[in-house]
Amino acid sequence: MAGFDLIWFGILKTIVMETGLIHPPVGLNISVIKNIPPDIPVADIIWGLLTSWC
Repeated sequence: MAGFDLIWFGILKTIVMETGLIHPPVGLNISVIKNIPPDIPVADIIWGLLTSWC
């Protein structure tokens, strides 16, 4: 169509959308995870998220 593969476009779009959901200021996934165990601080959730990428 426009000179790019639609499969790779879909993969890239999914990665970008997931990054937007976990990254502040929106952080929708972080707020959902925070409401599951309310006794765990947000800093621990973010630290776990950052260390899981490595």
